[in-house]
Amino acid sequence: MRARTPTQAEIAKHLDLSVRRIRGLLDLGVIANNTTLDETRISYIRYLRDCVNGSRQGEGDLSALYDLQLD
Repeated sequence: MRARTPTQAEIAKHLDLSVRRIRGLLDLGVIANNTTLDETRISYIRYLRDCVNGSRQGEGDLSALYDLQLD
């Protein structure tokens, strides 16, 4: 049985981010709708790793993370 899909507020609390930031991550395709908290967390961690490793935005530094305006 698949776990219930969490709300944006639940995801925000789980990742220690604002609901606004969660909406932004959804818009960017970083996290997907209709996923579990575990799947969302893994997607977010992979996104952060990609940012640090330069796989996103063609950068190999932390500037992509600064652009995120994390809460």
